[in-house]
Amino acid sequence: MTGEGEHGFSLVETLVALAVFTAVAVALQEASSAGIRGVRSLRGETAALDVARTKLAEAGITWPIVEDADEQGWIDRNQWHLTVRKYVPPESAPVPPQMSAYWVSVTVAWQNQPGHVQSVELKTIKLKSQP
Repeated sequence: MTGEGEHGFSLVETLVALAVFTAVAVALQEASSAGIRGVRSLRGETAALDVARTKLAEAGITWPIVEDADEQGWIDRNQWHLTVRKYVPPESAPVPPQMSAYWVSVTVAWQNQPGHVQSVELKTIKLKSQP
């Protein structure tokens, strides 16, 4: 409280203003940290999806599709694992006799933070013509 002729803020008003400022500053810092973590996670996921799409696209083009193939490797900081398995279609959707169908799946794992491994898996059916 201020008396007549006194100017400025009381100690209580100053402490309340400081508490409000601190709460707002902490909230803004947490929000920006969460945003940065989200961007970092999105970058890792985008890179992993690029690796997985590349490996699926290569199947049958840069390397032949071989039943029961099981390969793995590294691209940048992403570990990939590729498997090929025979596709058995339902009776209602048979594969033409001159073709063979295979499940090709790629799992890519990456680590954004120590001890926190994330992964993504893409799977598709690839056709291979019979000789």
